[in-house]
Amino acid sequence: MNLNKKFLASIRLVSLAGLACVSGCAVANKAIKADFADYNSIIQYTQTQQMLLNIVRMHFCETPMFLQAGGLTASYESTVSGNAGGSNGQQAGMNFTYAFGMNYQFSTRPVITYTPVDGAAYVQQYMSEVSPETLVILFRSGWEIDKLSSVLIEKITLEGGEVLVNHSNAPSYAKFKEFFNGLREAQKTRMLSLTIASKDTLVMNDGKKNFTISNYQMRSIMMIMYNLSENTDTPIEQKTFVDDVGGDTNTEIKIRATKTRLEDSMVSVEFAGYQYSIATNDINSKNTMALLLQLSRIQSLPAGPSPVLTIPVR
Repeated sequence: MNLNKKFLASIRLVSLAGLACVSGCAVANKAIKADFADYNSIIQYTQTQQMLLNIVRMHFCETPMFLQAGGLTASYESTVSGNAGGSNGQQAGMNFTYAFGMNYQFSTRPVITYTPVDGAAYVQQYMSEVSPETLVILFRSGWEIDKLSSVLIEKITLEGGEVLVNHSNAPSYAKFKEFFNGLREAQKTRMLSLTIASKDTLVMNDGKKNFTISNYQMRSIMMIMYNLSENTDTPIEQKTFVDDVGGDTNTEIKIRATKTRLEDSMVSVEFAGYQYSIATNDINSKNTMALLLQLSRIQSLPAGPSPVLTIPVR
């Protein structure tokens, strides 16, 4: 009878161990699904935060610095341990007693690797002008033509030689905005098309006529960031830190400066004792940041493989 009890105790212990293993797999699967979304959100937020920080740095005449996520590795580990014991009473009528215990541990160790963007990659990604092919790609992916023109184009030459400059202080700025706002109306009805006729010529068609743009000048990401940095709030005590030369007062972004982080911030970063942020309900600024980040990815050199998420489970 005592042997049967020992056997039953062993069976229970083995069954619990098996149940712990099965439960451990379920826990790991749930953790992977939850962590994947978390890692994605963290990297996306830090990239947006880095871009905002560098725009603020440029506002205060400091050099931007970029780090690129080179890899993400997350290891998961499940550990199951147990013990069992029993004793047989020496006196008549005493029953056999047994005891067992089980311990289960689950842990995760994420590691993100960041690499500084430098050398040729830095020049290509941030200092080289955006190509007309990139403009077409962004346009055909759904970006509004007035947003693209306001952020990416420095100046254009229309048929007849008229030059339109995308700078708020330029005499032709109002006409520059009017020209692309008119094309936006055609885009709303899916009538606008944009093609590259030659190396120096873009052709836009609003469904009625062609608009030939020649001798255009595109901006680099660095130039875009410099223009956007003009729309950063400057604390009164830091006015002397800024080179106030009457820059471009575009309206594509609004960066706020406050002593504490505002609750309505979509993204926020600390710099020189202040929190600089973009409001969650500021759709125009959010779109500008999204465009800038997408443009940064397009401009980047294929120097190595894309970041890989490795998730071994054991």
